Amino acid sequence: MTIISKKQMSEEDIKLQYITPAITAKWDIKKITMETNITDGKINLRGNFVTREKPKRADYVLYLNSNNPIAIVEAKDCTEEQKQICEINAGMYCFKNRDLFDNLDKLTTNNAQNEYYLTDLVKILANQGKVVKGLVVEDRDEVMGINDCVELHKAYEWMRNRINNNWMKEGVQIVDPMRTVVGKDVKIGHDVIIHPNVEILGNTEIGDFVEILPGTYLSDSKVEAHAVVDSSKVVNSCIKEGSYVGPMSYVSNNQIKK
Repeated sequence: MTIISKKQMSEEDIKLQYITPAITAKWDIKKITMETNITDGKINLRGNFVTREKPKRADYVLYLNSNNPIAIVEAKDCTEEQKQICEINAGMYCFKNRDLFDNLDKLTTNNAQNEYYLTDLVKILANQGKVVKGLVVEDRDEVMGINDCVELHKAYEWMRNRINNNWMKEGVQIVDPMRTVVGKDVKIGHDVIIHPNVEILGNTEIGDFVEILPGTYLSDSKVEAHAVVDSSKVVNSCIKEGSYVGPMSYVSNNQIKK
């Protein structure tokens, strides 16, 4: 009989022969997921090129019940075993009013920071037999915390890249996405070209075949089809179809015709 040392075994063989049997011996196999994606992989944007890194995975995720957390524990209060859990609290909660107000007086300061933790309500309600559910977010950047200006800038970059990528997938030509800002409420038609150093904000609408040249700022305005805006500021105005505005024009509460 040939004996193979663990050093010679692959990761999959070790999981199959040692880890999986040990876990399933003490945990309901129906409450175990294997090779679970934690994220789809970080998106990297460099110029006009977008790449995605490999997904991050957890070999095993064990649930008391599917998506039913029994407690949220602050990092400073975690045991070494709890620190191995891959899921973290994003800091967003939705309570039934009665459950919330009836249990606030049960919070204590018996913790490492001597503070009241609202998150302790998860354990309190779970111990009462209440249904407590957790929502797994695929992209952790969607719920990133913002504690300083560095993290605020990171969130700004994430939102800018997300919006620009979506428009480029729709066929909008954004020459330099890193130097272009498009607001979340902006609407853009097809075959539009947006050059670098452009900001398009508010409820702005961009028609088909429009070209926005460098250095342009648009806010709460409408630019109709085939128009060109060249290095200009347009606020609360309408640029009529086929018009050419600029360079270096300022248009406010006005209507520009061809």
